Amino acid sequence: PISDDSTMNLAGRVPRCETGRNPYHIGNLYLRGSWCCRLRENRKAEIELQQLAVKFLKIAVEKSTISNPDNLPVVTYLIGELYRRLEDRKSAREWFGAVEEVIIDPEQQWILELTQKQAELNEHFIN
Repeated sequence: PISDDSTMNLAGRVPRCETGRNPYHIGNLYLRGSWCCRLRENRKAEIELQQLAVKFLKIAVEKSTISNPDNLPVVTYLIGELYRRLEDRKSAREWFGAVEEVIIDPEQQWILELTQKQAELNEHFIN
């Protein structure tokens, strides 16, 4: 098992690697770190890492650093979902609403369906 100290130690090392790195990959690292914190029931650290994940994933979308365009709808959904979990319902609504706009492959209908389910939870204040 990973201790809370180990999780935060690993998360603390990410900023030293940020310079010149793809913000998409950095955001994914912070997201995965937040999952570890959730498993360890460390809500404070989970929130911090979710906020950092949002920051870098948004930069990735804004700067188009997502190398596979099929990932854009997933990343857009993830930002909305992170905002929902951070209880920022307005931002979650905006990002969930943007998912349909960035879908380019009809095979990605699954992400739209998932987004609609999570958007409904967002509107009913279910976290």
